[in-house]
Amino acid sequence: MMKRSFRSEIVFVLINLAILAAVIAYVNISTPVSSYDNWKQIEIPEGSSYIQGLNILQKEGFIKNKGILLFLGRLTSIDRRLRAGYYNFNTSMSPLDIFKKLREGEIIEHTITIPEGSDLNDIKGAFAGTGLFKDESWKLVYDREFVNSIGIKA
Repeated sequence: MMKRSFRSEIVFVLINLAILAAVIAYVNISTPVSSYDNWKQIEIPEGSSYIQGLNILQKEGFIKNKGILLFLGRLTSIDRRLRAGYYNFNTSMSPLDIFKKLREGEIIEHTITIPEGSDLNDIKGAFAGTGLFKDESWKLVYDREFVNSIGIKA
């Protein structure tokens, strides 16, 4: 009888630990960093691993603990294929919402139409307001050495 009682106690403790772990995981995955809306574009650079992306989000203050997101990443294999680009995140998003954006590769995309016959000023105007180019970067368009170095004959 003593053995049966001891086993029952162990099973009871293990079940309670499992329930506690589930509650802690739920709280970690559903609680946002802040209740205030604070939107920011975050760049996940080309070639970044999933853990590097999570490190960026943690450094920027969008997630507190990356452990549960690492687990979800491994579970869904997103840790092998994180899409690079700019993401729009809010500090009031739950870690689960952030994970969904990363899993779906929901990056910010811009559509720019450059009509045939456009000159450089027209093209610059098409990019204006997108935030994709700074005036300083646009100067490279006029740098013949740079343009030739990327294989454009102009």
